[in-house]
Amino acid sequence: MARSSNPRRELREECGITAGCWVQIQEMDLSNSVTDERGTIFLAWGLTQEQAQPEDTERIEVARVPFWEAVERVKCGRIRDSVSIAALLRVAVMALQGELPDAVSRLIGHPPPAGWRLESSS
Repeated sequence: MARSSNPRRELREECGITAGCWVQIQEMDLSNSVTDERGTIFLAWGLTQEQAQPEDTERIEVARVPFWEAVERVKCGRIRDSVSIAALLRVAVMALQGELPDAVSRLIGHPPPAGWRLESSS
């Protein structure tokens, strides 16, 4: 997300979601070559669903899946967007290291047992 973007507005307009709590969890360079574009990743919780209002040129598909299933989708290559991957893996590391706010820890639950794999049907 560009530094000039307002993450609260973007989440509301693109996904129709408002959040009561926010914390910045990662900054990253989106390219290591000719651009200096940076991304900032936020963790938001205390979510409320509203009506999305994306711009006419935006086509956004929101998929609601359990957190650890999304991490497994990263592992098996079904989620391929670099910022989404970075966000999911950062939160997974925070969860494993006990760094998440208690409210978020309760929402995402515990990691699945070793050897757990996503079913290929979804």
